[in-house]
Amino acid sequence: TFPQTQTVDANGNILGNATGCSKANFPNLAATVTTVKTGPGILYALYVLNTTAATCFVQVFDLATAAAVTLGTTVPDEQISCLTVAAAFLPIPSTIGVNFSKGIQIASTTAVGGGSGSAWGVYVYALYA
Repeated sequence: TFPQTQTVDANGNILGNATGCSKANFPNLAATVTTVKTGPGILYALYVLNTTAATCFVQVFDLATAAAVTLGTTVPDEQISCLTVAAAFLPIPSTIGVNFSKGIQIASTTAVGGGSGSAWGVYVYALYA
């Protein structure tokens, strides 16, 4: 079980949790669905930096593999928009993260639930366990 309140140190580890967190950087995320984690996991934070000339939409899916996602058809479980040349942070609804029962897959598109990939220049940082 995870503590009800958590503090994350500079290395991305949750203090008070022996297993800690993993962190991953995804530079130039676009329409290619990318795996954050295969198998069940918990997403604690998702930070997006958009250096492109258009708003991007980072879609997050609770599916075991990237191949299970069809952008524009598969409905994302979470989604974050990020304005042009800006940064955005996905607000996690509780201090214990969001559970993904199958896996965590992400992609960046040009529209809400869209199928067209954003241009290169969308950087995503994920903190998960």
